[in-house]
Amino acid sequence: EPDTELKPVALPPCKPSRDELALQAAEKLVADESAPVSERVKSALAASVMRSELLDRPAAVKVLDKLLACPQCSQAERGRLLLAKVNALMTEVVFEEVFSRKQLDEAVATLQKALRMPGVSEKERYEAIQRMADGYLAAGEWQAAIDFAEGRLADTNLSNVDRAWIEISIAAGWKGLKEWKKACQAYRKAHVFYDNDKDGNFLRKICWVEAEAAERCEDWILAQRCYTLLVPCYSSEEESERNRAIENAERVTKFVRKSQKMEVDPSGEDDAADISLDE
Repeated sequence: EPDTELKPVALPPCKPSRDELALQAAEKLVADESAPVSERVKSALAASVMRSELLDRPAAVKVLDKLLACPQCSQAERGRLLLAKVNALMTEVVFEEVFSRKQLDEAVATLQKALRMPGVSEKERYEAIQRMADGYLAAGEWQAAIDFAEGRLADTNLSNVDRAWIEISIAAGWKGLKEWKKACQAYRKAHVFYDNDKDGNFLRKICWVEAEAAERCEDWILAQRCYTLLVPCYSSEEESERNRAIENAERVTKFVRKSQKMEVDPSGEDDAADISLDE
């Protein structure tokens, strides 16, 4: 058969999706200076989230700045806009983006303004602080992460549970600086703030990294305690992790015995029988 000549076919223009229409409507309302300020603020917050989801960080920040420049905004509305700006500034535009120190410092300056405003809930305060601390840690800015997190613990009203998680971030900063004893001190504060060493989820989060820091500074008793606390955190379906905790506990128990024996008899040998945590 002879070849048939293919002719171009004009396709109808694509209709905007529901999300695109919602974004257009929100940004149109933000730009409408005759609209009530409260409605413009609500639309700016929504538009910023949508722009962030599209990985468009500049536009997500710009739509908020437009309302932040509006003198009719209340202090509470300004607080919500500033907190949203922090989230927009921390939007990743590439997978697992590592932010520069300049970007992080700009977001922190915005956050500090937000925390002085009403209208920001305790949950929102904590989440923003944790996000900033994580950003500094991801960038390897260990001391900046510590200074930021300690500053917010000092000047921000947070629940004890939230303080516990921030102390874990502080400990991560000390670990990055290889200040193992200071890391252990921060982990200890986290336990005190959390005040529930029976919470398996919390123990899984803290005890592995705390044990590592304890071993680094040869605090064998603390390492032994961490591994021992981990054992009951794992069910029968998580046998490998449970066994790993048991094996590590038994391993550091030998160091505990050796250090205790050296205190009694510095020249003696450790001939005590090993104790199994399975018993």
